[in-house]
Amino acid sequence: MAAHRYWGLLFTPRAGSGNGISLAEVEMRASTGGADLCTGGTAGGLSTGGQVPANAFDDNNATLWYYGAASPNVRLTYDFGTPVNVVEVFVRNAAISGSGSGFPGTTYGPAGCWVQWSDDGTAWSYGPPATDLSGLGNDGTATITGVSDAVPPARLDGGESHILTSWPPTGLVYRGMGTVARLDAVDGGAYRVAGTVAIDGTPAVPVRRRVRLLHERTGRLVREVWSNEDGTFEFANLALAEYIVLTDDHTRLYNAVVADKVLAVV
Repeated sequence: MAAHRYWGLLFTPRAGSGNGISLAEVEMRASTGGADLCTGGTAGGLSTGGQVPANAFDDNNATLWYYGAASPNVRLTYDFGTPVNVVEVFVRNAAISGSGSGFPGTTYGPAGCWVQWSDDGTAWSYGPPATDLSGLGNDGTATITGVSDAVPPARLDGGESHILTSWPPTGLVYRGMGTVARLDAVDGGAYRVAGTVAIDGTPAVPVRRRVRLLHERTGRLVREVWSNEDGTFEFANLALAEYIVLTDDHTRLYNAVVADKVLAVV
């Protein structure tokens, strides 16, 4: 995996928490069970009542980070100043629930989180699945292992198939490496749909996101890919038809973007 300057956790609140989120401690490690890397850098994120993000990285369980309006989610970040590798993240919940010096405690512990990273502090990405923290009690701890910056591969629901652009040499259908390869006799052709995924702004910021191609008339899923690092994507060898292009944001910071009546071109 590549090293990144900015690392963070994107949290979702617990049901009935009033959408507040808190933690006592966060550690980020370069190896399993290794030393905490979060020293000498800069914590970032939103906070309430003076319970600032730096409190989550000070190795002091008596101090808390807290944000009281975390609907639907909130990010806690750490700027290391230079790129580092993170393979494990440790979190500790507050020791006491309710008001007082231990506020907020379990009541405001996060329901779940995603490990994220960024190279510029603006565009954030993540790879591992969400981690469930809803069972974390007072002073409870959790260790998130196997942190990786690998983007999840695209998949086709209903089974794994290799879509070919020409007839296989051994017949119409053949099996290779344990999976079925077949010619796309329904949606295959000499046409293409291509574009770029970007976050609106001045300038726009190209991003790597999942892109789905749907058949306009039936709404059927035709293909699915991840855009490249520069935001570009292409669906090649398509039948001449109108399609819907749907891009969703796995970071949950932006709504999905849809373009309909997209005509495939040569």
